Amino acid sequence: MKFSYLLLFTLTIRMMQAELLTVQLDQLETIAKESPHQKIKTRGFLYQNQNGQLVLASQPNLKSCCVGIPSNVQRQLFIQGEIKGTLPTKVIEVEGILKVEPQYNAENQLVQLYVLEEAQIGQPADLSLLVWGLGLGFLLFVLYHFCFRRNK
Repeated sequence: MKFSYLLLFTLTIRMMQAELLTVQLDQLETIAKESPHQKIKTRGFLYQNQNGQLVLASQPNLKSCCVGIPSNVQRQLFIQGEIKGTLPTKVIEVEGILKVEPQYNAENQLVQLYVLEEAQIGQPADLSLLVWGLGLGFLLFVLYHFCFRRNK
């Protein structure tokens, strides 16, 4: 009986995580057309542009002159949400709601297209699966050891 509750809990957690759509930054146009206001999860490098906005890009080590400029806007995601602390220097995973919000500068050039609202930095998916798997394995080991081996 206790095992069925544990299994139900694990499946419920996985179903809550499954509602997020995992996308690459080069898929933003397709996803935005197919499912506007979709909750997504994506990975990239976090930068800050000249206006102080946070921008997620797939390329590492971008210089400030390449972040949020018209030629790169379609491959970069502007972040709106509670991202605290210093900017990480390695790949991060970000979750939030994808929206198309084009903005133009004084020269009528597109300087922002895709926005991730309610953004939060998440754990990489492969790490969370490993943690859940190890946790479940440990619980099964403890359950077996104390319930079945104790009777012998």
